[in-house]
Amino acid sequence: MDIPARVNKLLIHFGVNQKRLALMLRVSESTVKRWQKGIGVKRVDRLLTFRKLEDLIKLTEKTFSNKGIPRWYHRPNELLGRETPIEYLIKYNNGIERVTNLVAAIRWGFPS
Repeated sequence: MDIPARVNKLLIHFGVNQKRLALMLRVSESTVKRWQKGIGVKRVDRLLTFRKLEDLIKLTEKTFSNKGIPRWYHRPNELLGRETPIEYLIKYNNGIERVTNLVAAIRWGFPS
């Protein structure tokens, strides 16, 4: 999958705009806009962040119904200190790992 398609998939799945996706990826909004136009990713470490978010998408799709996914990301969660998973992804450097671990725990029946 090319970078523009990957960016669009992230925008749709997480139900966020370019600005919030940029915050999740730790890049500028203009960078996200360039990526959507197919103007390349120059930093390899950003591809790792893409990969982690794509892995989170796959796990989330296995865990929740399609209708439940957007609600889950945008509702406060006790296990994330009453923050929404989206806010957690944006706010914390370990956000992707923490939210991924939470989804995995929910999937296997033991959130902690």
